[in-house]
Amino acid sequence: MRRERLTSVSLILVVRDTLPDRALLDRLLAVLGENFTDVETILVADGSGAGVRELKSLVATLPDATCLVLAEWLDSEVASMVGMENAVCDHVLLLSLTEAAVAAVPEAVERIRAGYDAVFDRAVAVHDTFIHRAAYQFLSSMTGAALKPSPVELGLMQREAALYLLSRQNAELLLKARTCGPGFAATEVDVAETSPEPEQVSSLAARASKAVRLAISLGATPVRMLGLFAMLASALSLLYAAYVVLVFLLKPNVEAGWTTLSLQMAGMMFLFSLMFWLLSEYVVQIHAATGGRRRRTVVRELRSERTARSSRLNVVDETGAFRLGAPEAATTGGD
Repeated sequence: MRRERLTSVSLILVVRDTLPDRALLDRLLAVLGENFTDVETILVADGSGAGVRELKSLVATLPDATCLVLAEWLDSEVASMVGMENAVCDHVLLLSLTEAAVAAVPEAVERIRAGYDAVFDRAVAVHDTFIHRAAYQFLSSMTGAALKPSPVELGLMQREAALYLLSRQNAELLLKARTCGPGFAATEVDVAETSPEPEQVSSLAARASKAVRLAISLGATPVRMLGLFAMLASALSLLYAAYVVLVFLLKPNVEAGWTTLSLQMAGMMFLFSLMFWLLSEYVVQIHAATGGRRRRTVVRELRSERTARSSRLNVVDETGAFRLGAPEAATTGGD
C-alpha cells in the first residue's frame, strides 16, 4: 500500500567546484517526488569553481529550481543557511549529493512521518588535528551540546524547526550538533560508510575567520568570560595596593618612590579593569538587543522557467478541476 505523500520539501544543495551529478540528482528528485507533493530545488553556489553559464544551463533543465550565487566562499553549513532563508516549503532537506546520502533519504522521511521534527546523519570520526578536536571540545563545553567536526551530510527538518534554527545566532553550531534546539524532537540515521575528510578551508586567514565567527556565535559567553577576568584583575589590584601600603608601614628603608609608583599602577589597573567590565556589559546588552545572524550577499538569483505543478498554479473549482479566472457562476448571473 502506497503511503500518503507529505506536503512539500525544499531541497538545498551547495555547489562547489563541480556541478551536481545529474543522474544522481534525477534519482534524488524521483525519490522526493514519491514522498512529497511538491519539490523545489535550491542550489547555493559560492563561485569557487562552477561557472555561472553551466549553472544557468542546469537550472533551466530542472523544474521549480533556483540558484543563489553568493559573493564569497562560505562553509557548507553557512551556505546551507542561505538556502534555508529562501526556502518556502513545509520541509527543508539539506543534502550532500552522494550515493549514501540519497539512499538514506527514504528512511529520513519515514522518521518525519513517525513524528520527529528533524532528522540528521549520524556523525562519524574524521581525520583531523589535535587543535581541531580541542577547538570543538571547547565549543561543546561552551554551548552544552556535543559538536561533531564532520560536515552535515543529511538534514531533513520540518519548517517550524528550520525557522527556529534560522532565528538562532549559533545556528551553524546547532547543525554541527545535529539538533535544532529544545522543543524539537531530533534523531539520526546512518549515512556515510567511511570516515569523511573534514571540509577544507582555503587558507590560514579563512581558518582564523571561521574560528572568530564560531566564537562570536556563542553569544555573550566570551564577553562574559573576559568581564569576569576584568573583575578578577581589579580585585587583585586592590590587594596589591593593600600590600604596598603594608610594606611602606612595616618595612624600613623602602626605596624612595616605590610606594607612590606602585599605588599609581595599582589604581590605574583597578580603574581600567572596572571600565572594561562596564564596557563589556554594555556590549552584551547591545548584542542581546540586535540578535540575529549575519546576512550574506546573494549576487545573482537564477530561476527555472519549468515547473512540475503548472496545473495547480491558479484556482480550482469544487471538483478540483483547474480553471483560469472567476467561476462560471460569477460570470453567468441574471440581468
